Amino acid sequence: MNSEELASAGISRAAKEQKNQSKEPELADLRSDLARALGDFIQQNFAHKYGPLIGPISEGAIEKFLKDFEENSTKAKTELTFVLQELLDRIISSK
Repeated sequence: MNSEELASAGISRAAKEQKNQSKEPELADLRSDLARALGDFIQQNFAHKYGPLIGPISEGAIEKFLKDFEENSTKAKTELTFVLQELLDRIISSK
């Protein structure tokens, strides 16, 4: 992509985001925005070394990683709550 294409993509993205600012952002939107920002950063800093597709490819991978991380942390929280509840029940009932 040349600089004009990147600029027009950034302008259209900004217009779309400004239009949607009236509603409360959802977690999926925030995750997508973070992945897009990191993808843009990677594109700007590593495209000369790894090629022009490094940004879009990394953007999808980052979004998937964030989604998986969120799911795993939710599962871990549930399991940790269960384990702590069991330990407390055993400590309290043993006295």
